[in-house]
Amino acid sequence: MIAPAVFAALAVAAVAVAGWCWSRASRAEAQQGALAAQLNAQAEAHAQAQSKAEATRRQESEALLLELQRARDNLSALNLRHQDAEARLLTLNNQAQRVGAITVALARAEAELTTLTTRAQDAEATVIEQAQALQTTQGRLDHAERELSRLRLDREGGASRAIFVRMQELDQRAEELQRRLDVWARRAQDAEAELARRESETHDASVLAERDELRARVGALEDSQRRVTTTRAALRAVGLPLTPRDDQLFSAERREGTESALREVYTNAQAAAAVICDRRGVSWARFGNALIVERLVATAAQAARHPATEALGRPVQLVSELFGVYGRHLIHLPGPELWLGVTSSRECPALGLRLARLQLIGVPTLTTPPPDDTPELALDPDRSDRLGAWAARRGALAAAIFGEGDPASTDSPFAGACAPLVPEVLTAFRRVQRDGFAAGFTLLWRGEDDLCLAARVMEDGQTVTFARFSAPPSPRALDDLSATVRWLTPPMAAAS
Repeated sequence: MIAPAVFAALAVAAVAVAGWCWSRASRAEAQQGALAAQLNAQAEAHAQAQSKAEATRRQESEALLLELQRARDNLSALNLRHQDAEARLLTLNNQAQRVGAITVALARAEAELTTLTTRAQDAEATVIEQAQALQTTQGRLDHAERELSRLRLDREGGASRAIFVRMQELDQRAEELQRRLDVWARRAQDAEAELARRESETHDASVLAERDELRARVGALEDSQRRVTTTRAALRAVGLPLTPRDDQLFSAERREGTESALREVYTNAQAAAAVICDRRGVSWARFGNALIVERLVATAAQAARHPATEALGRPVQLVSELFGVYGRHLIHLPGPELWLGVTSSRECPALGLRLARLQLIGVPTLTTPPPDDTPELALDPDRSDRLGAWAARRGALAAAIFGEGDPASTDSPFAGACAPLVPEVLTAFRRVQRDGFAAGFTLLWRGEDDLCLAARVMEDGQTVTFARFSAPPSPRALDDLSATVRWLTPPMAAAS
């Protein structure tokens, strides 16, 4: 049992402890309030600092964005200026090129002007000379007109002297032919009378054969006379000259007609080029592509320098150079010694070329075939027999082959006539091969009666074959000839 004094002491101590605890709690609460107030103040200060920092960053970001926008605008402006500068540079380069071209053109124009000045001076001198010649010609023309008037008065309004002389020539030719026909008719009548007398005495077979031969000759002459009359009538109906014309194709009064005939051939043949040239390779009139015209002129010059008259057996009228699906075709104008040619398809426009030939030179005088004095060559018998079999199968008149070893041919004089043509055929082949047109290369010479001489170069580029036909051969016949002689080289021929 606790004493009251102790209990009172303990109560006092408990009261003191409770007061101390209460004071400590009050102090702690006061400290906590002060700390909370301090924290609130710090939070407010931190919030204000953050808002100030955010406002500053926002202002800085806006300023930076404005600077970026200005920089982008500046960059766009610089790009536009760069593009404008490039366009101006390109324009300046183009203008510089134009200036260079204009400078070159001016230099050429100055050179041409110098040339034209020289030509103008030459032309002026030529004009003066021509004016003098024109005056002289005018005087001659006046004199000729007076003479023509006098002749017309003398003939009481008849045809001009030129037409009259031409008609006289035609009449004289017709009378001469009629006299010849009368002579042969009288001879035939006399022969028939003599044969009748002999036949009454004896029936000798030789006499009957002679009579039949004379009758055949008389009939042939009558047929020839009828053909001549029909041909003359046909030529007169189409307005073509019947007698040989002069060789002044490019005189002042005939140039237009000559160029018209050439243009007609060029148009009808659908040609790439057409030309009239001489044996020197000088063109007098031309139509079409300049490069094709030059190649056509070269072909004409070569054909003129090396004719195939002896190998063909008569004068050459048409020459064709065939390659691939194209061809160069030439016709000889014997009076003025010119060549008229076209470059067109492989098929030769023979009718158009011959019609133009008649329009330009008229009916030429008859030419005699060349003498048959060509040398004979030693031939390879084996290959010659092969060629003979091919000629019999294809209806060729003669054939020959030149290459390694001895030549082969169905006819030794024909081979001798073709031998000089071999280097010319090879030269033409190499020229066409250089131009890239050597496929199926063939040279074809043709007479007035379409008798043909064909030459073809084999695949080796050294062997040349010739064949003569009574009419233009088909490409298949020449291919067959190439296939026949392809394996007939001298070693294989010896082995066989």
